[in-house]
Amino acid sequence: MKEMELKYGCNPNQKPSKVFMENGELPIEVLNGKPGYINLLDAFNGWQLVRELKIATDFLQQHHSNTYRLPAPQWADL
Repeated sequence: MKEMELKYGCNPNQKPSKVFMENGELPIEVLNGKPGYINLLDAFNGWQLVRELKIATDFLQQHHSNTYRLPAPQWADL
């Protein structure tokens, strides 16, 4: 089991929490510093946004030729 202790956040008197996986390694790597819970939420939400944008742009690129053949635009460009 791999685990990572998290920064305490705004209240230094509180016991720090941790992130762990029962099987395998954590799917994240911290390059600098010690993240807190909010930092992890920001990172995961940012990753999800980038992933969704990539899926959307890949879909638009596959259907890009249809955009100019139709009299009215059917797809939005990002």
